[in-house]
Amino acid sequence: MVMLRAKTSDWAKTANTDANGQFELNAVPLGEYSVSVASPGFVQTDQYVEVNSVRFRSPLSTGVASTKEIVEVTENLQVVATDSATPNTW
Repeated sequence: MVMLRAKTSDWAKTANTDANGQFELNAVPLGEYSVSVASPGFVQTDQYVEVNSVRFRSPLSTGVASTKEIVEVTENLQVVATDSATPNTW
């Protein structure tokens, strides 16, 4: 998903990309904007752009999101007899 937000007003518009990451936003007023690109599994990217002509192209790049994994290790402790010198094996 791509969202275009005007810097000086509440104007905003969204679009979905195609399989190649291409998108099109029509009837965008001239001005300064923030472009946000978001997709599951990728880092959200925000970029400043200025639209000052009828047709505008700007490459945007995204990065793969980092993963966070928690590993919990537990063990069953066995009590060792301390009153005997006989070795135990498990």
